[in-house]
Amino acid sequence: MYPCGQCVVIYNTESREQEFIHSNLSPPCLTHQISALGITPDRRYVAVAQHSDPGPITIIDVSNPKRRKVLAHDDFGSQAVVCVAFSADSKYCLAQGGHPEWNLVLWAFDRNTQPIASVKTSTDSGPIVRQVQFSSQDALIISLTGDKLLKILRLVDGHFKVVQLNSQKDPPNYLCHCWLFDDEFVTGTESGEILLFEGLEFKSAFSIPATEVHSAVNCLVSHSKGFICCSCSGMLYLYERARDEKTGFRCKYKLCAGASSIIHLALSPSEESLLCATESYQIYTAALSNIDCLRGEEPCLECLDSLSSSFQNPGPSGSSRVVGIDVSVWKPWIATCGEDRFLRIWNYHQKTAESARQFAHRLTTVSLHPCGLFVLLGCEENLFQLNLVLNAACIGRELFGRSITHCSFSSGGQRFATTTNTLIYVHSLYTRNLVAMLRGDDGQICDMKWDKNDQRILSVTRNGVIVVWKLSWGAPEYEEAISHVLLKTAAATPDLTSIYTMADDGRLREAHADTSRLAATSSPMSHEPASCMVMSRSRDTIFVGGCCPRRPNSVRAISLPLGSTCISGTNAEYVCHASEVSTLAILHDSRLLFSAGADGSVAVFDVSNAAQRGNSFSRHDNASHATEFSDEILVAKAAIVTGIHELSTHRARVDGLMAKHDYQVRLKQTKYDDRVKLILEQYHVEAERDEHERLQLLNLKSDLELEYQKRLQALEAKLDIGKQQLRRCYEATNEAETLRMQTLLDLQDDWVRSWTQETQELCASHKQRASRLHACCADEIQHEQHQQNAVIQETLEVRIACKTMASLVETDGDYETAQVRQSYQAKLMLEHAHTVALRADNAAMKSKSSSMLQDVDNQRDESRALHDRLNEQADAIKGLEREIQGHKKEIREREATLADKDRRIFELKQKNQELEKFKFVLDYKTRELKQQIEPRETEISGLLRQFGEMELELGQYHTANSSLDLMIGELRLKMTSLYKETDHHRKTMSAYAEDLIVLRMALRECSELYTHRELKRGIQKLRDVDTRADWPGCSPAESSITGRNGANTLDRDRQLLERNKKTLLQNRLCHFQMHVQEHGKLLALRHPPSVILTQLGY
Repeated sequence: MYPCGQCVVIYNTESREQEFIHSNLSPPCLTHQISALGITPDRRYVAVAQHSDPGPITIIDVSNPKRRKVLAHDDFGSQAVVCVAFSADSKYCLAQGGHPEWNLVLWAFDRNTQPIASVKTSTDSGPIVRQVQFSSQDALIISLTGDKLLKILRLVDGHFKVVQLNSQKDPPNYLCHCWLFDDEFVTGTESGEILLFEGLEFKSAFSIPATEVHSAVNCLVSHSKGFICCSCSGMLYLYERARDEKTGFRCKYKLCAGASSIIHLALSPSEESLLCATESYQIYTAALSNIDCLRGEEPCLECLDSLSSSFQNPGPSGSSRVVGIDVSVWKPWIATCGEDRFLRIWNYHQKTAESARQFAHRLTTVSLHPCGLFVLLGCEENLFQLNLVLNAACIGRELFGRSITHCSFSSGGQRFATTTNTLIYVHSLYTRNLVAMLRGDDGQICDMKWDKNDQRILSVTRNGVIVVWKLSWGAPEYEEAISHVLLKTAAATPDLTSIYTMADDGRLREAHADTSRLAATSSPMSHEPASCMVMSRSRDTIFVGGCCPRRPNSVRAISLPLGSTCISGTNAEYVCHASEVSTLAILHDSRLLFSAGADGSVAVFDVSNAAQRGNSFSRHDNASHATEFSDEILVAKAAIVTGIHELSTHRARVDGLMAKHDYQVRLKQTKYDDRVKLILEQYHVEAERDEHERLQLLNLKSDLELEYQKRLQALEAKLDIGKQQLRRCYEATNEAETLRMQTLLDLQDDWVRSWTQETQELCASHKQRASRLHACCADEIQHEQHQQNAVIQETLEVRIACKTMASLVETDGDYETAQVRQSYQAKLMLEHAHTVALRADNAAMKSKSSSMLQDVDNQRDESRALHDRLNEQADAIKGLEREIQGHKKEIREREATLADKDRRIFELKQKNQELEKFKFVLDYKTRELKQQIEPRETEISGLLRQFGEMELELGQYHTANSSLDLMIGELRLKMTSLYKETDHHRKTMSAYAEDLIVLRMALRECSELYTHRELKRGIQKLRDVDTRADWPGCSPAESSITGRNGANTLDRDRQLLERNKKTLLQNRLCHFQMHVQEHGKLLALRHPPSVILTQLGY
């Protein structure tokens, strides 16, 4: 929760949704600038203090902003509240007033809105009070700090009493303080010291970690283990308790939020997130749950992230004003530039900042191309054309031009125009050629608009000259001058036929370029100056931004045409900025309105159906009106080359990591195998020991069973003796009781005989008496039935008469009502026709002469009088209806009078009253239960948020586990492929061995042959075996699997076998020659050796 503009923003960090507490609620609450903000520890109520006299404080229910209380004090004595604080039990609210009275006021806001105590903490010339806070243990103890001021106050009998505090003799300038969970509190000083007090006694002092120059401690916040402090140099220090230290605390972690000074800290209830607000209007968040990786050695910059995106910074002049804003058509982007010299591109669809770039010169204007890929940025020295590349804005071209006040792309985007004082330059976007240079009046141009066809430009000067330029002519097409006014801004229809201007007198003027007619009309909220305005594409509404100094300003919607009835009888208005509205922009389909203020805030409004919503329009809802945007982006070639290089680097790194991972997996596997063996050995040893103990226990069990059987036998013998004794006693007692029972039975028979006789006598007397009573009762019953029938007949006659009378009254009333309604409807139709005719005459007379306006007003007065007369007649009809209701009530009362005679209905009414009492008790108990349920629902919502966070962490763990499972599956597949390759090599080697055996056998057979023909056939067979292509186990499909290494191995083996083959063939040839010489004669006669060798192919 943080203030932004004139609203309090409740931001959801997970969904990036924003809820607002603003002045447009009914009734309004934030009507002045916000000076202080406070929230209860249970996060249920928020207190907002405003700059006003007497400085009211509004307590708002976060769950329902319409439920709130206003706390005020007549003797506050200041217009600003310095600090607001709540007690730990969320029952008391404390407010410290500012200069000059410095009054401290306490309220019990849960009971009433009247203050229960107040005290003056300083004087006009005294020290400044900076912070007040409740004690975390006792809500009646209050502490406050300031310049050389440290006080502890206690509430006693409705008055504040100062508690003596043992502090240092020379008090420093205290900037902040906070209470710890024990009876301790710490204070931060301007010199960088932290003072620790325990039990209102000074205990120790220590400084933040040494730097070159000691910086002041700006803010302190406590947590369960210690406290967190920040310095003006942008450093965060997390202190935890350390009993071994002299100071009691030690710095454990350091964080850095940049060079900006941190001015406020906030800790979540779960102590998992920390928010830091800096002097440069930025908000950072730190996840304390993931900070255990730090050990206080070096400050960490990565632990702090922006809450949603970077906000507008204050510029060199100290102002964070947004000077320019524009919106794209084909992308959900808006461009803003401000006094901080930053160009920012925002994505209003995803609610994030796409890119930001800082410039050296002061920026004056910005324009975003309709395609969203180019930006024109004007500054004091040059005009820049930037290309939006990925997440950065790169300067595409720098154009010369000094003192650029306005720049704008045309509606189609092929041209752009810039203004410098009195000149307008129109350039082509793609060729950069100057299309036209337009020079008009000597006055400075304050606004400029394009038409929808990119052929005309509207220019408005401060001295009241309105000019419509025709680009093909390079000359004015329409020109109009308004004297004695200073124009500030203008708006026009897309075709520039209707022009609306706003001057410094707060009057909205209309000019028509097609008729050369000028009309000055005041809006219903007249004489309020405006700084900017835009028109909707439907031409029915103008949105105007206010510029009243030193107070919040609003965005107003004025309906068109001027002088007609506005939206719901009044102009729509939304206060969203704490100062003047600097610029406005509207989407091409008039669905969204963007406004920027001098306070650095940018607001987005949903104005798609403002005309139907009445006097308010809401902020943009991203879920509705979904638009398909363009996905094209600009990418630089250097970025692509760099990305490819980084990709190759990452791939090489991944390969190295995979190899390292495989090595580590093998090491761990070996390690775990050894551990498994050791555990198995220990298990076997323990199993043997347990088996030995089991045998011992079995032996002990057998011994105990024998001893138990002996004891059982002794007890059984003793039990048999006791049974015999009891049996003898029972038999004696049974005989005595039998005799007694016989005596009692005899006595019972005597009593039965006497009772039977008495019963017969009583029955006879009863029958006689019953007959007499029956006769008497029959006569009385007959008489009562006769009377009851008479009463029923009389009741029926009365009811029939009442129903007849009621039907007659209702019929008469309906008939009279219908007649009155018909007469008045006829009169109403006549008056309506007469009114329509008067309006037609009024429209005709208005175009002819303005002198007939008075007559039209008279006719309107007559119409209002007729309308009032109709209202009076309607009231008369309502009076007649009330009389009818009175008659019906009398009938019901008569029926109730008749029903009172029925006793049963009266009893039911009594029961109904009892049930109503019971219902009242149940309603009271239900309200009490609802009051008990609300805090529990708050706790349940907090637990649900924690549960959601835990589910997110669990999902991350599941994702990591799934990635590890995939990696393990890939490694197993690689191992399987390696096993298959190894088996394939083994089969190949076995096939090679078989081929070698076959070759050797063929050679052995050849060596045993003696004839040349057999020798020829053997050698051919040997050649066939040696030169065949399909070796066993080495098919083309299998050879492709072996890979490069397997192929090299096969080549080497093949070369070795070929060399061996050649050696064997040479040996065989020598052996053959010797054989030929031995059988030379016979062989020489038939076939010489050369012929044989030629035939064999050698």
